This record gives sequence, structure tokens and C-alpha cells, in this order.
Amino acid sequence: MQFNLLQFLAAFFSLYEACGRKLDIEDFDHYADMTIVRMSRMAGHFMNWNMPVMIKIAYRRYGRYKKTVDRHVRCGEWGNTWQVDINPEGKEEGFAIHTRCCPMVDFVRRYGYEEFLPSICSQDFKTAEAMHGILRRTHTVADGDDYCDWWYVGDRKASYEQFRDHE
Repeated sequence: MQFNLLQFLAAFFSLYEACGRKLDIEDFDHYADMTIVRMSRMAGHFMNWNMPVMIKIAYRRYGRYKKTVDRHVRCGEWGNTWQVDINPEGKEEGFAIHTRCCPMVDFVRRYGYEEFLPSICSQDFKTAEAMHGILRRTHTVADGDDYCDWWYVGDRKASYEQFRDHE
């Protein structure tokens, strides 16, 4: 079973509440490393951001996801979910998307877990690294932007040099 960040947040914050809110950001990072990052590291041995097939699979999966979400949002369903724009800036290297709306940000703000937001968002960078990639992000919903941008490239030297040229 795939264990994603939303499932991790539900489990962590259930434990957080059961412990009387005594867990801290170090605990969050430790548990995230033991679950989300560890699984990404294992997956990275078989499929990672240096492989062109990974890029193709990501675009294909997000393309299907976008069609499904757009259809449900048009019907007035699935209001608080990630809405995706696929490669809106026309990146030629790697995989790039923008996501609008963030149920995780809404969740932590609603229940008073705002101090965890930076650690929650940083998991994206850690999982990218675990999958032999580099994530570049200049906008986040958590910081008040209208979208989060995601641009992944492989961490091999050729890809890394091209990626750095865009910074």
C-alpha cells in the first residue's frame, strides 16, 4: 500500500493530539524520514528523476489526474483538492507542474498546526532528493501564493547543470 503525505499527516496529527500536543517539529521530521522519505529512497533504486521514463510516467499520471479533478471541480465536487496545471512555463528539462489549492495547508491552519507548515512543505524536497532528483520551488500556497510550483530534474551532473542555469 502506498503511504502518501496526507495519510502521514493524519497519522502524525492523531498521535500529536493523543500525546497532548507534546510532539514537536523534530518528531515530525523524524517520523516523516522513517516513512515518506524512506519509501521514496527505496523507490528511487528502481525509478528516479534521472530516468526519462520517470518523467513520462509523471506527466501521464498527472495528465489523467488533471482530467479527473477538472471534471469533478466543474460539477461542483472535490472543492478542496489539488488542481493541477501541467508544465505551464514550458520547461524543457524534467517534470514541472503548478498546483492550486492545498488541502494540507487548509488542514493545518484549521486545526492550529501552522508551526509544522515549513516541515510539511520541506518533505517535497527530501523526497525529491531520495528519488535522485532536485526540486525547484519559488511559489507556495503556504506562503500565500496562488499556487505551488514543482520543477523536478535528475541529480546527475548533466541535468543538474541545466537546472542550475534556470535559477
